[in-house]
Amino acid sequence: MTLTYSHHLDGSEWTHEGAASGVLRTGRAGLLRLLESRLGLGGPEAHPAERIDAWMRRMQALDGPGLWFHDSFEADPWSTAATILTLRDELAEAGWRAELASAASPRLAALSGIEALPEPVLPLGPGERLRAVLGELAALTAELP
Repeated sequence: MTLTYSHHLDGSEWTHEGAASGVLRTGRAGLLRLLESRLGLGGPEAHPAERIDAWMRRMQALDGPGLWFHDSFEADPWSTAATILTLRDELAEAGWRAELASAASPRLAALSGIEALPEPVLPLGPGERLRAVLGELAALTAELP
């Protein structure tokens, strides 16, 4: 397989090259899906709106006047939830785990609190999916002689 990878290829316009078997042009999301598929980890992806809705309902359960996102959330719950979920996903992709987070920052404390809520279940984001791929690759390489 010939793989052309760039951060800019997810959602980019189609190539003008002819079709070819075993040739893939992809970005981050496509590469993650390819690895999941090859490792047998893939499944149906949740629509972004499902993830935002679940995160918004978690935020509603925790929201209160003292939290740093309260005023924004009160004015526009959907956009605030979408923005904070994006921040959470970026942290998760960088290796952040809520259970290991310190309460030194009010923002990280709030994120950890939202993350700790058991319901509603938050569909897997890119960070969790990447962790699963890396875990599977580590397990496979540990089996090598």
